[in-house]
Amino acid sequence: MKSQTDITHLQAQKLLQLSLDGPLDETQARMIQQHLKDCAECCKYAAEMKNMDDHLSSSLQERWPPMNVNDAKSPSAIANTLSKLRNDNLKSHANITSNVGWVALVVLLIIGLVWSIKTLAPITNQIPAAVSSPEETIPILLPGESPLPTLTATSQGIQPTPTISIPPSMSVSLLPTVNFIFPFDLPTSPDRMTIYQQQLSLAVTAETARQIASQWGINGGIYSSPSEGMGDVIYNAMDGSRSMRFLNFPDQFIYQVGYVSPDYGSALMDNGPLPPFEDQVKIAINFLKLFGILDLPYQTSSLETERGVVGFIPQLDGYPVIQEIGVDRSNIGWIDVKVNTLGQVTMVQYSHHNFKPVADYPILTAQQAWDRFSKDVNLQHSRYAVLSPEQPNTYQAWVRSFQPGDNADLYGYVNSYQSDESASPPLVMIGDLPIIGDNSGMVPANLYEVNFVHAWGQIQSSSTDGIALNLAGWEHSSLTDEYITGTLTTQGGQAQLIALDRTISLLDPPLNIPDGLQVGIQGVVLDGDPPILNWKFIETGEIQFSYGASNSCGGGGSGGGGNLPNADLGGGGFASLNLDGQEDPVSTQAAEPFHTGDQINALSGIVSITRHLYLGGKTSDEIFFYPDPPRDLATNWGYALIGDNLSGIEQYQSLPVRVWGKVDHLDRGIIYLNVDRFEPIYPGLQIQAWSGTEQIVSVEGQDVVLFTTSGGEQYVLNSSLVWGAVNNVIGYLGDLIEIEGFVIPDNLVGGYPVLKDLAGSSPPDGVVDSTNFSVWDHTQDPSSNPGAVLHGNVTIDKIELAYDAINLDRCQASASEDPNMASWLYVQPMWVFNGHFEDGRRFITQVQALPDEYLK
Repeated sequence: MKSQTDITHLQAQKLLQLSLDGPLDETQARMIQQHLKDCAECCKYAAEMKNMDDHLSSSLQERWPPMNVNDAKSPSAIANTLSKLRNDNLKSHANITSNVGWVALVVLLIIGLVWSIKTLAPITNQIPAAVSSPEETIPILLPGESPLPTLTATSQGIQPTPTISIPPSMSVSLLPTVNFIFPFDLPTSPDRMTIYQQQLSLAVTAETARQIASQWGINGGIYSSPSEGMGDVIYNAMDGSRSMRFLNFPDQFIYQVGYVSPDYGSALMDNGPLPPFEDQVKIAINFLKLFGILDLPYQTSSLETERGVVGFIPQLDGYPVIQEIGVDRSNIGWIDVKVNTLGQVTMVQYSHHNFKPVADYPILTAQQAWDRFSKDVNLQHSRYAVLSPEQPNTYQAWVRSFQPGDNADLYGYVNSYQSDESASPPLVMIGDLPIIGDNSGMVPANLYEVNFVHAWGQIQSSSTDGIALNLAGWEHSSLTDEYITGTLTTQGGQAQLIALDRTISLLDPPLNIPDGLQVGIQGVVLDGDPPILNWKFIETGEIQFSYGASNSCGGGGSGGGGNLPNADLGGGGFASLNLDGQEDPVSTQAAEPFHTGDQINALSGIVSITRHLYLGGKTSDEIFFYPDPPRDLATNWGYALIGDNLSGIEQYQSLPVRVWGKVDHLDRGIIYLNVDRFEPIYPGLQIQAWSGTEQIVSVEGQDVVLFTTSGGEQYVLNSSLVWGAVNNVIGYLGDLIEIEGFVIPDNLVGGYPVLKDLAGSSPPDGVVDSTNFSVWDHTQDPSSNPGAVLHGNVTIDKIELAYDAINLDRCQASASEDPNMASWLYVQPMWVFNGHFEDGRRFITQVQALPDEYLK
């Protein structure tokens, strides 16, 4: 939900960019955290950095209802994580296109802060799977690869330079209780290496998307949608059996297969034995050669957290190009190819990279790089990651499989995609299955509404080498999807799910699913004795979380979620380059709007207090102030209140006050106001909670969210007046929800009183949380003092030179002309040290290889 107690979108983006140059201070980190937790639009901005895998992509197209986790012993790591999120003390708001569980994870990845959502609405269906990535496997170097076609200059006459032996063990300043053991001498290295710069493609258009999609066998419609928070357009090519989602460039996309021949539904499966990895590589290469995109020298790697995915890692001058540290596989690297049990390619993620050589520069030896890391207390030239021991990926999934001629009875949300060509009919789907026939009335006329329907008909072959449901009839359904966990077993020849509180029979169970599995199943429960589960998705197993971090154009993210107290953490960053003749980018920071000592009088807004907890029971409070819109004072800046005259202000947490004071100082987008006095705008006003439903109506020429309480009162939600209606709907229209806030006195819109909505949840819980302080617990914060949690011996297993590059997920074509983006596009050498603790935890550090004179 959009909160009015928020910094602006522009300031949030600036703070995210500043965080990449080094850790934000506590005030700035809290400001960006507060903004992201309440702002669906900026969460979407952040989410574009983390391209969703095939499951997450489909979850954005179909609403999944809240999970009903009935088995407390489910082995799923993500189930435990979501349970923790649901039980924390913070409410959130979601719009109709946002998967808020994903957004919560994105916020963790972006800023590395520990905050959680009290109620997630809607919640993704996937319990056992979390996203992570392994250490690189032994690379398979493919012979006979052609030289890098984009290179026009190479290093000449470079000879390896021997290095001295390293001591048998040593520690580093940042990790004083970790002992590093080197069982071998450090490797030799060249004196110099080439710096490269990535060249960006032109922006994708409907026409270029259509051309590329046609080359990949997709001859359906081109469907466009705005990318929230990024100012660009996302193009999707879809024909009902295959899809291609383009991200900013025509040569950056995700290709996915749905229900296609010869084995209908198999492409959506993720179970059964996979071909050996060597065969997966051959299958992937043979598939990619048809499209001519294997145009760089490369090595391949399997991914421990993604079944059957072959990662292709490009090479420059024989060195791998690395775009992450630890585990961060939700971005597109260069090429990722998914191969299923039958040896079919079902997904390709592709991001073209064109590297232009800049010049040769001297580099540090491995010894010098380790010395740099050893002394890099503030992690200004290095970064590190500690990962859990590698675990097997036990995740498996089944979906409903159909054959032409089958009668099908389906429940689900209707998705309709309007083609960019006005003459083309819309593509109507329930889940991943296209619908043909008379679907009049099935697609809501109102863009903001969704239909959960019961549809029936016969499966038939489609014109796109796939299948479709030839619709015989449909009806609105009062039933909803449930996610139920339990044990799958066979009783009397009937597959049944033994859940914690009930036993349910499965309709048309998959033939190849083992008996006795602990599973999570999504579907609709129909009446019967026992009840019958019309299921659509079954999953089991676990994919572990691990720490990972990566950078893109002007942004980056990191996060962790492992199950060990001393693993899945990390931090650090690289300094900007200072190459010969390279000028500093033009700053986009707005001119300072005030000077120290400037008087500010009767500024009205909302108070928000954050309490910090430290070791030893110490606490400190930060008081943020969010001026009322429309803001006339420094619209791109945030405000914090300081001084000795704030006693008693805590009673106005989340309530409107007026403040008088003088500007004390300005620091990186924050105006610190030394308060002379304050007063409540509405004495006696209290925050309340109401349950009710939402609808979108037009009032005085503007679409707004009208909230009708269970008692029949009606209010216009203030957030919809400021941020628009579509971004301020909790769950789906008609859901029973809860809003907490206060009615703004003497404020009417179209005759309706205006409710200042501070938070919302679905379903209602009757608890008012907005009066509580935000709490930031630093007592277990390893990033502030990793030496407090990391102990033991680390044996270094591998040391190598590599190139550090950003992924291009968030880059736009305009970045090539933006001087502020130039530094992000450089590709620079780095030293990578890989090792392990005695208990199997993995350690990685990456160190900039350029000498100090070439760094800022």
